[in-house]
Amino acid sequence: MDIDKLVKQRSGIKAKLTNFEKYIAMLSSSKFISELQRIDLEGRLSKFEALYDIFDALQMEIELASANPENEYVERNQIEERYHSLIANARSQLRTSGSECKGSKTGTTMDSKSGASLKNGFVRLPKIDLPHFDGGYQCWLEFRDTFISLIHNSDCIDGINKFHYLRASLKGRAAE
Repeated sequence: MDIDKLVKQRSGIKAKLTNFEKYIAMLSSSKFISELQRIDLEGRLSKFEALYDIFDALQMEIELASANPENEYVERNQIEERYHSLIANARSQLRTSGSECKGSKTGTTMDSKSGASLKNGFVRLPKIDLPHFDGGYQCWLEFRDTFISLIHNSDCIDGINKFHYLRASLKGRAAE
């Protein structure tokens, strides 16, 4: 195959590295990774890991066809360093996100029917609806206290999602 075509294909792989790098940077800037983002990262990481074999075969062809393979070895090294750094960063993100909110889901709890302790078990609690605020002064303290305890003080919800929960809780005059 023509070396120019091979180099263009390698450029496509480098673009995928850059896109994945931007995605990882976006996740790193977030205080918390949601379950949806975690699943998305797992899928992207799986596809990204498969990219290495394609790169390796392509780079081998470029090195064999090149008149100056030393430059291609340097290029290989740079791309591999970036690739492995991104893989490590993504795995670290997954590991960290998996342990951030586990404290609220595990531990010792009491079974309400028998009084028995459930080690690392889940207790099915009733659904808590978010409070609504329509702008009335008489409802403000109840709304504020409930919203702060459920949403605002939660370390498992990032800032933008807290804002969306707040907007969804406002009704009538307060929503305007």
